[in-house]
Amino acid sequence: MLNCTVEKSYVVKWTDFEAFVKKVYGQAYDFVSDIECGNDSAHVYNDIIQKELFIWEQENLEEFRKSGKHTDLCMTLLQDLVNRGEISPGNYRIDVCW
Repeated sequence: MLNCTVEKSYVVKWTDFEAFVKKVYGQAYDFVSDIECGNDSAHVYNDIIQKELFIWEQENLEEFRKSGKHTDLCMTLLQDLVNRGEISPGNYRIDVCW
């Protein structure tokens, strides 16, 4: 028998995540282009806990807030959302399927 464990994850559709980011930050966010993923894919972000963002993450987030420009910002957004109390700490899976 395969030795494995069961873990709890919050599962969200990419479009719901994009809409939530727009609501919180006031900027449009494109998850698919941000992480350069394809259709029928799942993206897991583990152990998102409350902790201070690194300086470069803070700078990238500030640029996004001002201009809407973003590259590889998903993990930073999840971290900031936990820090702000907008989402619960934990594991997140973002599903893409169109």
